[in-house]
Amino acid sequence: MKRWVRLVLILLCLGSAAAAVLYWQWPRHTIEAVTVVEARPGTIEQVISATGSVEARRKVLVTAEPGTRIAALYFDEQDIVAKGQVLAKLDDIELVTQLRQMETALNVAKASLADAETSLAHAKALYDKGYIARQEVEAGQRQVELSRSQIAEKQATLQLLKAKLDRTLIRAPISGAITRKLVEVGGVVSDGTRGISASSGGQLQPMAIAEIAHLEALEFHVDVDQTEIGQIKRGQKAVIILDAFPDHRLHGVVEEITLSSVEEISGRVRYKVRVTLEKTTLPLRLGMTGTVDFILARKEQIPTLPMAVVLQRGGDEFVFVVENGVARQRSIQVGLRNEELVEVTAGLRAGERVIDQGRNKVRDGQPVHILNGQR
Repeated sequence: MKRWVRLVLILLCLGSAAAAVLYWQWPRHTIEAVTVVEARPGTIEQVISATGSVEARRKVLVTAEPGTRIAALYFDEQDIVAKGQVLAKLDDIELVTQLRQMETALNVAKASLADAETSLAHAKALYDKGYIARQEVEAGQRQVELSRSQIAEKQATLQLLKAKLDRTLIRAPISGAITRKLVEVGGVVSDGTRGISASSGGQLQPMAIAEIAHLEALEFHVDVDQTEIGQIKRGQKAVIILDAFPDHRLHGVVEEITLSSVEEISGRVRYKVRVTLEKTTLPLRLGMTGTVDFILARKEQIPTLPMAVVLQRGGDEFVFVVENGVARQRSIQVGLRNEELVEVTAGLRAGERVIDQGRNKVRDGQPVHILNGQR
């Protein structure tokens, strides 16, 4: 009886072992349909991507003297203006009144001078005939000189008033686009409490009425995550693709990386990066959004494979190559990589066929059938 039980146990063990062998060996004899690719010479750029928008490198505030009232405005936000163009007119009623009063006073002074000169000529004629003393001629001369000095003084005052009146016309200091409109008609430029600086000795400074962005020099501003900011350097090249022009690649250079961070509500910390844009014929507008790729490294004419065909296990990277109709696992070494391609630095020879579709199903040594007609 014991011998019979032992025999049954032995047969069960042998059956289990045979079943295990069949289980592991059967897939090796199954022919798997696959597609293949070959390592081809290509170009790989290792990049850091971020989103941002087009901004002006230079922005100028248009200012006016504090305490003045806005009488008229001749611009709106987003308007394109030329240098010297009148943007606003300040209240000039008081200046116009003073100007008219001074013009009247100047005319009176000129009339007085004319009378004084006539009197002086008459006095000289009488003096020559011996009818009056010399002192009367000298008095007439002093009156003429006084009238002339009064005229000169009033003319200077008149020029000053005209200059002040001209300054009531606020002109654009540069050509560009109005990005901010900071006042409205009837508003006072300064309320007397803002714009005081130590360098001005406590005097009120001119306040801004508008902001103009210079459109000849544009930048692309992005916020880069703190985990990647250390890889970006000043002078680094960048490629920008705007949402408005997805088929065009704009080129730029990193101009500045801010030292202070921008912390979001979520707690994420970012740093602002300014990228100078090279000149382009595209009709760029301020605020256009897009994506910038900061180029960390670039290699051309190197053997590349699609990133998807490279498999990983235990930190090792490998592919399946087709040798004599059989899939063979091959360890490889890689270099640069991006979202699409990877550089193959060792482990593959030119022309070898690497399994693409079906790579996750095949095993080392399994027969395969190539579907895409490669040799």
